Amino acid sequence: SGTNMELKQLSDMYLHEVQDLLSAEKQILEVLPKVAEMATSGELKASLEMHRQQTEGQRDRLIKAIEMLGKEPHEVECKGMKGLLQEGQKLAQQTAQGPLRDLAIIGASRKVEQRRRQISEQIEALRAELGEEEVELRRLLEVERLRREQVASDAGIMARSRGMEDGT
Repeated sequence: SGTNMELKQLSDMYLHEVQDLLSAEKQILEVLPKVAEMATSGELKASLEMHRQQTEGQRDRLIKAIEMLGKEPHEVECKGMKGLLQEGQKLAQQTAQGPLRDLAIIGASRKVEQRRRQISEQIEALRAELGEEEVELRRLLEVERLRREQVASDAGIMARSRGMEDGT
């Protein structure tokens, strides 16, 4: 993550991490429609659309949370997410269309979710240190947990799909 802002206090770091997650969510929103077009499974396409809607809600909650802290949501670039998204798109583009590509998309989605979880856990730890009781951020963290469960469910969809293809 990159910013020119000097972090002098715990609250500065907290705000930086929230803005980092906002950057990650915005980047994901840019990439999700392209990835959904590459998916072949109807179930995976539907899941990616649901993720897009959830991510829009996350983005909006993050903006609201930042504003409630009395700050402006300015751009901090989450370089970690940028790299994961580029890597995932490239892998999907290089993979033959069909169940194998869908597996590549799900694998990339798992990496993206792991990065989201890392940022969210850092926000939660800093929030606890600050004694911050930001309702929007608590809701955001709960949605992240539900999203991780959906990614696991997507993996199950692909395992069933692959089993049918292999004749098992």
